[in-house]
Amino acid sequence: MVLISDSMGNILGYTTTSSTGYYSLSVSLTGYSPYYLSASKTGYESDTKTVTGGGSNDFSLYGYVKGYVKNSLNNAISGAAVKIYRNAELLGSTSTLSNGYYYVQIDNTPTKIEAEKHDFRDYSHSLTTTGSFNFNMQALKAIIVGISDYAYGTDLIYCDEDASDWYDQLYDLGYNCKVYGDNHPENYPIYTGIASESNIRSAVQSLATSTGSGDIVCFIFSGRGGTNFWGNQYLYTQDCKQYMEAEIKADFDDYADGVNIFFFFDSDNSGGIISSLNDLPNKDHIYVAASCTEDGSRHEGVPIFPNSAWTFFFLEASWIGHFGGTRSTSMESVFAYTLIGYPYQGDDLPQKYDGNTGLSFYL
Repeated sequence: MVLISDSMGNILGYTTTSSTGYYSLSVSLTGYSPYYLSASKTGYESDTKTVTGGGSNDFSLYGYVKGYVKNSLNNAISGAAVKIYRNAELLGSTSTLSNGYYYVQIDNTPTKIEAEKHDFRDYSHSLTTTGSFNFNMQALKAIIVGISDYAYGTDLIYCDEDASDWYDQLYDLGYNCKVYGDNHPENYPIYTGIASESNIRSAVQSLATSTGSGDIVCFIFSGRGGTNFWGNQYLYTQDCKQYMEAEIKADFDDYADGVNIFFFFDSDNSGGIISSLNDLPNKDHIYVAASCTEDGSRHEGVPIFPNSAWTFFFLEASWIGHFGGTRSTSMESVFAYTLIGYPYQGDDLPQKYDGNTGLSFYL
């Protein structure tokens, strides 16, 4: 719209442009001078000129895309890189402010918006016009546990390497990772704390309150496991306590509907934990990859492959080695390919649970 007004704000005339951008106004300048000629359109920055009489006045209006970027809980995401494209051409970019606000001035009609920030899945969406566009980004969270050196009892060999390799893979995919290990923090790329039962459970419970629908949570455990006198499976924490399957279920019960949870267990008897996890309220959004049945055992690797066997074949040989470690590979595909070359069978055959067999699970 193009309009002319006087200094008191009285509108003396207005019109709209043609398909070629042409406009024409015929008015009497009988109001209070000076007079202002302005052009505006939704999704474009307005422009105003001071005029004293007739003549030609051209405008160049620049478009914009603006809005707010938030997480699944509608909290602002600051520092996200936002880019606006027309096909392959970058029209403009910016970073979100502390309140999640972004504003990008552009000089052509956009076709796509992208946003990225570590700890979140990259965002991409088509655009057909300029103007306001608000969106939410999916959080990526991982709790990684690897215990080689226990407070007492039998130690393991490669669980710290398992945790380190899972960290490298998930961090590269954008995950915010917490790593819990044994009393040798120098063996881990980052070290959040000792892998005690209380620390692990606190981490799991904390994520329940900081994630929402669409977010992805990974729970990775490499270490000892077992079955108690009553036939219930558990994960054995560094302080030699039993993180029972019922406790695992209770800690994940409070996750919001729609939170996607990937469980990876490289521990003895871990397949038995599945019977508790497949009863979670959020069961349609989980995928479990366990190293063996409820009666089976985990296996160490060999020095040439410094990982526990299940971690090596699933993570290193299959997901990274065969599929390139991309997030576009489903966990169903990784599991299926891993079984082709996995050397242990019977009770030691890896187990899975897929909460929604009609929908692939991606990290």
